[in-house]
Amino acid sequence: MGRAPAPPGPPPAVPPPPPPQAPRVVRCAAAAKGSAATPKKTAAQSLPDAPRTGKWSAVVCSAEWLLNNWQNEAFAEQLRERSRYYQERGWERDFFIVPNPTFLAEQFPDLAKRVRQPSVAVVSSDPIWINFMKLRLDRVAKVEIGDDKAKALASNDESLPDYDGNAEDMKRNVPYGRYRAGWWKSFYPSA
Repeated sequence: MGRAPAPPGPPPAVPPPPPPQAPRVVRCAAAAKGSAATPKKTAAQSLPDAPRTGKWSAVVCSAEWLLNNWQNEAFAEQLRERSRYYQERGWERDFFIVPNPTFLAEQFPDLAKRVRQPSVAVVSSDPIWINFMKLRLDRVAKVEIGDDKAKALASNDESLPDYDGNAEDMKRNVPYGRYRAGWWKSFYPSA
């Protein structure tokens, strides 16, 4: 009957791997001209020598969410650390908590309608730090206010409720207590 299929031949030869190549060296323009490349800075060395200044910008949100939500407990600590850092260097503070900011309704009326009242803004002339706060806090709106410091720091009403936590937050079992209500007042422009 039929013939049996021929046995398969030897497998095709696999080419040998290419020889290892020397690592590529990418040089900056300064190194190409013969000057020594600058050493890489550590995180501590990359901090600014002076406060960064630019146009005033802010992150805006509900005061209750920012000041009373347990997920934002680190926010108070970040403000205290930034204050300490500025004091150690003798810099004037350029970041503030502005309760019920006037610029919100004047410059951003659509946003003002969406933000639950009372509202609060974290305002600074350091655009990099405001961008960091936007990413860190997540549920905030970032806005650019302009060059006018007085307009950026103006408030319709500095009074906010003394938030003391909601029932769900108080059930958490943590080894420390909540921050005392009103801690944010030390970051008001009038403080």
